[in-house]
Amino acid sequence: MAKYKASHYNHIIPLGDGRELTFNALSRSLEVLDASEAAFLRELSQGEERDSEDPRIERFSKARYVLRNEVDERSVVRVMYAAQRFPNSRLTLTIMPTAVCNFACDYCFQGAEKPAEWMSKEVQAELLAFIERRAPELRHVGIAWYGGEPLLAMDVIRDFSRAAAELTRRHGIAFYSQVVTNGYRLSRAIADELHTLGVREIQVTLDGPCEIHDQKRPLLGGQGTYQRIVENLAEAVGQTGIRYSVRINVDRRNAPFINGLLDDLAARGLSHRPNLSIYTAPVETATEGCHSVSSEVMHKVDYSKVEVGMLKRARQLKIVASADPPLFASQCGAIRPMAFVVCPNGDLHKCWNTVNEPHRKVGTIFDEERLAEPDPTHDLWMSWTPLQDPICRDCTTLPLCGGYCAYHFIYEGDVKTPDARPCPSWKYNLPEKLVMLAKDRKLLPESLVIDLPPPQVPAVPASASP
Repeated sequence: MAKYKASHYNHIIPLGDGRELTFNALSRSLEVLDASEAAFLRELSQGEERDSEDPRIERFSKARYVLRNEVDERSVVRVMYAAQRFPNSRLTLTIMPTAVCNFACDYCFQGAEKPAEWMSKEVQAELLAFIERRAPELRHVGIAWYGGEPLLAMDVIRDFSRAAAELTRRHGIAFYSQVVTNGYRLSRAIADELHTLGVREIQVTLDGPCEIHDQKRPLLGGQGTYQRIVENLAEAVGQTGIRYSVRINVDRRNAPFINGLLDDLAARGLSHRPNLSIYTAPVETATEGCHSVSSEVMHKVDYSKVEVGMLKRARQLKIVASADPPLFASQCGAIRPMAFVVCPNGDLHKCWNTVNEPHRKVGTIFDEERLAEPDPTHDLWMSWTPLQDPICRDCTTLPLCGGYCAYHFIYEGDVKTPDARPCPSWKYNLPEKLVMLAKDRKLLPESLVIDLPPPQVPAVPASASP
């Protein structure tokens, strides 16, 4: 008769009345268990076993809260991780039409001195040929326009998007594109044109209310940018064929003012907008270009509290801000074989953190044969896996972050951070996020207050080797 054990990836939050909020990081099942169910699962979590005759086993196994004793759950994670990481039918290109930017953000990982490069028609033609040669094996092509400031090069976006859309249509390939912009040139007319070019998502950065944002993200001449960006955003959001996300880069300087930004956005009519969402990201001095602001980087525990405060305020104001945990969030293009960052001159990188470091490129669009040859830099990205790291391997949140960021491991010496580990905020504020998610799903009443334990900071044993 089969014996069952509790999943290593269960997270249990006592609700104070005998019930428990239970979440599994691998299946992402979220439920409120009554007192008897909670006691049963807790006994299994403490090492007790049950056989398949117990009527609760079938329900709990469907949610992956329990599994057969002989199942190696870490092997299950390894297989799922690989299946999601290596889909060869999807090509993802992060394209820099220009390295030029009209902003002077002091925390920019590309640094203040950006090359005055613009993507030529020759590079565009080679990039289209690059897609064409792979077309028979492709089902999806995704493009992310990035910079510099990509909207400074609308002619490149316009010409290449039209050609890429025609190419993918001819081959029956699904085509998707998005833009990461500072928002200064995002007028309603530009938003309308981007939509006709196939853009379906636009990210804009705002780092606080006007006086704070203008200090952190001024124009090259020092002028403020906040008023124009929010006016553009308020008009552009009317283009409902595009989803907009507002990113807030958080460090010590603007952390106390995040809610002021949310209040202002709501006052400008940007709440209750289903195609507008908002999220925060920690400023991380990952390259030499932004080491000058290392002292402003927050500890992850402190940042995680700011993030939770933002989520709570956004929920009150009815601004979309999701607390839904991801699955293998580390799986950006940097570690996928069919994904590249394309510089204006045609150089190919795996991560946008390295675009100002030519010695870390993995090839060029003009020498495609080299991409099929062994390359030490490319191999660093392709061989990295969080399952090599002893802390990640045993972590109960591994299925959510998947190691979080390969760059922080591969180029660990370049990252200036006050934290010993590159763990994301979910490591520190997952209970708060799960409670909010349960309230969003009507599993818990909005008025319920839960006394949550303090976050556990991951230790780093001497044997750990990121």
